[in-house]
Amino acid sequence: MVKETADRAGSWEGKSDPTSLIINGPPRGAGHRGLPETRVYHSEDPMMFGIDQDDEYLHTVLPVAAPGVVTFEGQQYIFALNAHQLDGIRCARLNWV
Repeated sequence: MVKETADRAGSWEGKSDPTSLIINGPPRGAGHRGLPETRVYHSEDPMMFGIDQDDEYLHTVLPVAAPGVVTFEGQQYIFALNAHQLDGIRCARLNWV
């Protein structure tokens, strides 16, 4: 699980400025044959992301397995396992706006 305290890139679709973003994944079991996915939740209260209230706190689903956020020389990057085969790691620069 990765916890970021920053505004999310892009629009929060009318929701007020959240203070925390939780990236939690992968939710699917190791034997699942579909594409990996990671659910991204948001909340103004870093201690409350809801219990049985997925629709209220779920922001998006990313098509990545086991993501992690790394800060290197002031820049943040997201790392995740390669989709389909899970045979390597991919990386992308994050820009928070």
